[in-house]
Amino acid sequence: MADVNLRALSAPIEALREEVSAAYKRLDTTWSAIADELSRLPIPGTVSCLVRHDPEYEERTYLVWKKHSGVRRLGITTYFEPDETENTSFYDEWSGTQRADMLRHVPELFKEALKRTREFIDETKRIEVDMEGKQ
Repeated sequence: MADVNLRALSAPIEALREEVSAAYKRLDTTWSAIADELSRLPIPGTVSCLVRHDPEYEERTYLVWKKHSGVRRLGITTYFEPDETENTSFYDEWSGTQRADMLRHVPELFKEALKRTREFIDETKRIEVDMEGKQ
């Protein structure tokens, strides 16, 4: 077995520890502001935007804003065809690269939230309530 000096190999990466911590802090601050803004908006349900479609592996991946255990959260949901199984990882489970990569999809998520909210309003305008008790 070849002698490997792990300390020498890891030293350049270790030297970046403070910068990596600062990068995570910037991402966490940004995503916290995004989640706070979404939570203040009157969005009536789950919203999502497509971030990747891979026909070869029969999967679609979305950035989502949805309720989980009674709390609305940001997540990445992947649907696997043909059985439509679903896997969601929420923000605290994302890697650093996922946290950075998903930022470019935030404008589309807000557009989808606006679209879904308008659709909700239109749907409710079509509801007729019979207050006279007719069945």
